[in-house]
Amino acid sequence: MKITDKVKKITARANGIDIRDVMAESRFVDLDDSIGNLEVVMMCEEEFEIEISDGQAEQCETVGELIRLVETIVKENATPSSKYEL
Repeated sequence: MKITDKVKKITARANGIDIRDVMAESRFVDLDDSIGNLEVVMMCEEEFEIEISDGQAEQCETVGELIRLVETIVKENATPSSKYEL
């Protein structure tokens, strides 16, 4: 599964919305301002087995920004057996 698709799925699940309502340009505060991106970031860390610093997380205001960050971190930590496509 592509990272883009997985992050969108995680975002939809965390916010209790349909995945079709999650776009790269979707702002976390517009999806559900009660959690912002905190829960989504934590779920991404668990799913992709990565660490995202608080500073990095705070800079991600849109789903697309989080996707790009996750892709960058996964790419930096990639192994030949990586199960996610960029």
